[in-house]
Amino acid sequence: MLKRLLSIVLTGLVLVSATPVFAMTAPGSTRDLLKNMTEVKSADVEVSISVETKNDQLAKPAKFDTTISGVSNLNGDGRFDFTFSATDDNGKTQNVSVSGVATANALYLTRDGKTWYFNDNVSTKDISTDNANADQEIGDANKAIQELLERGVISYRVEGFDVINRKPALRYTYSLNNDKFVDYLIYKQALTSEQAIDLRATLAKSVTVSGNFWIDTAAMLPAMLTINASVRPSDTCYTNVSATVHFNSFNQDKKIEAPKNAINIKDYKQTAADKSLLTSLEKTAATVDTDGDGLSDSDETNIWRTNILNVDSDHDGHSDKVEVTSGYNPNGVGKLDSDKDGLSDYLELTKYHTNRYSRDTDRDGFSDYTEVMHGYNPNGSGRMKK
Repeated sequence: MLKRLLSIVLTGLVLVSATPVFAMTAPGSTRDLLKNMTEVKSADVEVSISVETKNDQLAKPAKFDTTISGVSNLNGDGRFDFTFSATDDNGKTQNVSVSGVATANALYLTRDGKTWYFNDNVSTKDISTDNANADQEIGDANKAIQELLERGVISYRVEGFDVINRKPALRYTYSLNNDKFVDYLIYKQALTSEQAIDLRATLAKSVTVSGNFWIDTAAMLPAMLTINASVRPSDTCYTNVSATVHFNSFNQDKKIEAPKNAINIKDYKQTAADKSLLTSLEKTAATVDTDGDGLSDSDETNIWRTNILNVDSDHDGHSDKVEVTSGYNPNGVGKLDSDKDGLSDYLELTKYHTNRYSRDTDRDGFSDYTEVMHGYNPNGSGRMKK
């Protein structure tokens, strides 16, 4: 796993064979860099990720911050500290801290550093088999990334030198060319022509990806990587992501031992704080709106079957949300009334909570529309509550 992480994620960004800028990294070469990375036996890494998201369904931006620090070796064994902070749109912040140890037998976790839980369904026992296929996958990934560089999908340049871990490191800046990225997907036959039009418009309007990466010029190994990505379809709907991967050291001998007297994770009792955090995360995840049309990606995918990358999926001049809330079909002409009972799918789902695929939800012999129009409960007996 470590081998794949180093060689695919980071090698891809610095794979610049036959490029004169690497003359600045002497002593060493691109070949040295690749060789050193594939021969790494262990790495001490710190990862930090920050996310801020806002859309029309959230009162204020929701924010999430994650840090992971630890050491991992070629076999997949490792130990780590994990912290997570979530601030919901009401300004309430919740924090989680977990430490873990991964071995060939199980994954061990603790919240307080004293009581450890183990999950023997998650382990590193398959890493040796995983590594057997890693070289082929690395080669395929490097070939693909070389294509991205050659086609200008990823552009980069040398910015200068910095000192990281008390060592000089060559700093690069990079960015994603959205238009050429779509061209590349077309070239790989990964998009239809209609999908390409929608994706190109969405990327050009709202998506940016850029960052930096640093190479330790003495050891010819990666030192740090940053990623900044933003999706902003409108002023009130956006998601900003920033991440940093910092390599503290490589090939340091750090002993990893499984905790003693660990308890099976099945016996862990979820706390009220755990449940509250999960509820907050689920709420935020359910509001993600990539195209900023006012319909969540979840609803567009699971209910309306519309394009999460296009405000107007059927290109008729009316946004998906306007059509849905007005009772019209966002994917074509006419009304959106699946059971043809006279109530639009939107009203059945959001106001009356009836079955949009049944004309008579409570099976009392009267259609949902008839009961609603006369003030009766379409889901049971009696009048509707006001």
